[in-house]
Amino acid sequence: MSTQKQIQPGEKIPLKLTAAERKLILDDLLCLDQDYEQIIRETPTGKPVMMTLDDLYDFG
Repeated sequence: MSTQKQIQPGEKIPLKLTAAERKLILDDLLCLDQDYEQIIRETPTGKPVMMTLDDLYDFG
């Protein structure tokens, strides 16, 4: 039986992106919000991008 963790409002969760996904997002998206671009650029490659559920909803 698996346990599910409740995500609290404002809690950040990891978004795993490959190097190719990062490049595609940063180079090819014309409508990428500057805040999300900064978060992705500042996160080292190989580390998950930390975002809240609201961020992920807006991002997607």
